[in-house]
Amino acid sequence: MIAMAYGIRITEESYKRDVPALPICVGLLRECVESRLVGWGVRREAIDDALLVISELVTNGVAACPDTVLGFEMYVLGFTLVIEITDTSPDPLVRRTAGDYGVSGRGLDIVDALAESWGMRRLPLGGKCVWARLALKDS
Repeated sequence: MIAMAYGIRITEESYKRDVPALPICVGLLRECVESRLVGWGVRREAIDDALLVISELVTNGVAACPDTVLGFEMYVLGFTLVIEITDTSPDPLVRRTAGDYGVSGRGLDIVDALAESWGMRRLPLGGKCVWARLALKDS
């Protein structure tokens, strides 16, 4: 469990699961993650940011590898929540520019705005891992 002190002090916590790459699973994962983060004692604003980042990254994984299985892992390091989504696609992330009235193309901009850092790494056996790090204590 998380020890609270000035702001928030976090011991290592982790959560890992496979997620079917189906649009309906984005919301289901978000619900599971929310209850886990609440149980860890994470503040509401950080939970909201994490849920939005997870939604965007998992949605990208669903688009890249529909009807497969994505890997999801989140863990706490110090005052940072690390989120990792793995998929089987060898294609790198492409940051698109959304038009003024476009309904897609803003996901990585949202991740960039909310995360301390984010990126992608190739996996040794193929596919990729897209990751984001979010601050868990007030700036």
